[in-house]
Amino acid sequence: MARLLTKPIWFLIAGAVLACLPSGAKAQSSSAVVLGSCNIVQQNLSVAKGSTVINQVDCVPPTLEDSFSLRYVWLDAKTSSLLTAGFFDSSLRPVIGNMQSVLRNSVYHRLDEIVRRFGNPIGTDFVPIVGKGQPYSLTGARGEVSIDNKGDHLPLSALKKLKLYGGEQTILLPDTSALRSIKNTQGWPADYKLTYGDEAGVFPRSKTKQDVENSALMCALLYKPITKEILANYWTDVELLESLIEKKEFRQDQVVNSNVNAGTGDFRVAALQNQALPAMAYFTEKNWPEDFLMGFGSAFVAECGEGYSIGFYALPRKLFTLVAVIEAKSNSIEIQGMSFDLDPTDGLHLLTKGEKTEAAPPGSIVLKRGETVLVPLRIELRYDLEVAPIATLVDGEAAGKLYSKIVSLPNASFQFRG
Repeated sequence: MARLLTKPIWFLIAGAVLACLPSGAKAQSSSAVVLGSCNIVQQNLSVAKGSTVINQVDCVPPTLEDSFSLRYVWLDAKTSSLLTAGFFDSSLRPVIGNMQSVLRNSVYHRLDEIVRRFGNPIGTDFVPIVGKGQPYSLTGARGEVSIDNKGDHLPLSALKKLKLYGGEQTILLPDTSALRSIKNTQGWPADYKLTYGDEAGVFPRSKTKQDVENSALMCALLYKPITKEILANYWTDVELLESLIEKKEFRQDQVVNSNVNAGTGDFRVAALQNQALPAMAYFTEKNWPEDFLMGFGSAFVAECGEGYSIGFYALPRKLFTLVAVIEAKSNSIEIQGMSFDLDPTDGLHLLTKGEKTEAAPPGSIVLKRGETVLVPLRIELRYDLEVAPIATLVDGEAAGKLYSKIVSLPNASFQFRG
């Protein structure tokens, strides 16, 4: 009934910390991760909206004055954007620490390029002001933490640079062929697969034939992988949809899915301002995995039963950045160098073992007690398998049960085809 995504995570660029060299450390005392004697400690960090457990490595090199900790944290799109601007609100300090600097390695430079090219400036209609109460999300070893921004003063130097990555916005799919198939035929579009997810929430108390059909239609979810050719012809298809709306074959409010957030505004303007379109082309320049971008079609019934709204959209993957947080545990430490095991694959790919070693940019880093340096290690593009509509594709058993419920309802004389 539903097809499991073959690859929920695709990597853009990745590296791993091999060695962190405090002042006075000797190469022959190195471990697999850092130099010195290290113990893995699980830390419970309580914050405003939850808690997480982060694997922290406390390291005591041969010289006690060089003690430091190393922990790993996933940043979402918003906090990854803040990383490139060099600013974190103090609400993130329990996890990020008192950030003194960010190591500008190859992963950082790629992330900075992504945010600059596909980010929206602060103050646009598409970006909430990074102010007090705005939620931040980070992920440790055992799940996600949501933290409310304390509203610290944002320095002009950071404000001038700050953009928030906009490549996660839902993309309108101007699939006029599929729209015509639904409107003018008794079947579903032939190039889409069909599954069921209870997007309506509940079935109606009333059991009239119309109520049953409305509920069943809202539970149906069409899906297919979006190909490179579909995206290449995107603006031609938008122009076709525009002409059909002008000719009254479709009404915009009936064929632009509410997931696109175009509302009653101009869907063309929404498409032009959507950073996800150029971001998808950028990520797939070298390679387009079959399931990288999934397209969906779903219906919503008007509250008073006055017709349907149905439309198609593509759901971009979410961007995450893995960072290592190195924190001084003694009064002061000097990090003289780092090296990285780099994944040499260019373009989207599955995670592979690094075959190339890269040294950090020259120069030492001096940290006082509690200060941190952040080291970007990996950029991932993911689907959340527990959130609709992706979750609907994963849980075939639930889809089968919902289908059985639909056909067992009174007056279920309709037939799904395609």
